[in-house]
Amino acid sequence: MLTLIDNMENASKALLIAGAILVAIIIVSLGLFAVNNARNSIQDTSLSAEQKEAFNLKWVSYLGKDKVASSVSGLLTAVIANNASDSTKTIKITYDTDVLASGVAGITEAKPNKIPAIDSNRTFKVEATKYENGIISIITISKQ
Repeated sequence: MLTLIDNMENASKALLIAGAILVAIIIVSLGLFAVNNARNSIQDTSLSAEQKEAFNLKWVSYLGKDKVASSVSGLLTAVIANNASDSTKTIKITYDTDVLASGVAGITEAKPNKIPAIDSNRTFKVEATKYENGIISIITISKQ
């Protein structure tokens, strides 16, 4: 009779040990899952930074001083195309009213939906204002 009780105690201890091992395996698996998720989110952030840089690089050639009217018109065309194709990264154009050709009515601040006539007798200064997250959001055109 004592051997049967001893065997039951040993079986009970074996079940407790097996349960503890299963819990340990689950904890290790959850830890690995968390580490993999953290690694993936870090990689997503670096891709996002690369995408922001690529987006901003499209506009760098338009920025600066001494820009002629054809360059400004090209910028407006590119912004209209960008805003039509990607509503998450729209750019607003602001410009002084004296940037426009004389007698031409145009918008002074908004997302452009048509290209106004630009005064071709001047040069312009084109500057960018960026979102806090690093994407250009406003480009300002002013007379030189």
